[in-house]
Amino acid sequence: MKKKFNLIIIIILIKNFFIITHSHSSNFAYIDFEFLIKNSDAGSSIQKKIDQIKEEKKNELNEIRTNLIKKENDLAGKKNILSEENFNKELENLKNEITQFNKKEKEFNNFIRKEYEKLNKKLISLIEPILVDYTKKNNIQMLFSKKNLVIADNSLDITEIFMKIINNEVKFDE
Repeated sequence: MKKKFNLIIIIILIKNFFIITHSHSSNFAYIDFEFLIKNSDAGSSIQKKIDQIKEEKKNELNEIRTNLIKKENDLAGKKNILSEENFNKELENLKNEITQFNKKEKEFNNFIRKEYEKLNKKLISLIEPILVDYTKKNNIQMLFSKKNLVIADNSLDITEIFMKIINNEVKFDE
């Protein structure tokens, strides 16, 4: 008798859990935040700005790299002409220039990464209040990031809706 009673209680609890979960499921949504950042008009503007900076710096770095290769080839051609002491001095100078170039290239890559992060943080700060307002107006109690979901119903995905809102309300001119 006690086992049957416990079984009935468990069944009732499970049933109530599913009823409560289902009745509140309309208060949940998820969003593909990374997609929004990369594909919104503002996100595309950021990417274009970063690409422009990269292209300018890449041209500058390629010019230095070409110059270093030329110096290396010239030095290799002078190996039999120069004294060992002069060759070693020029080789050491070339190594220093290469070290400086590698340092400059690393600094540039760090700058690009930091600039991208800075611009994305600014974009997120512009998007966040709109997202909070949207969830309040639409009675969404909990909003999840798509990347953290294991499985969810597609009807809970508000990415496309929010993409339209971002494209209409967020202008990114930096």
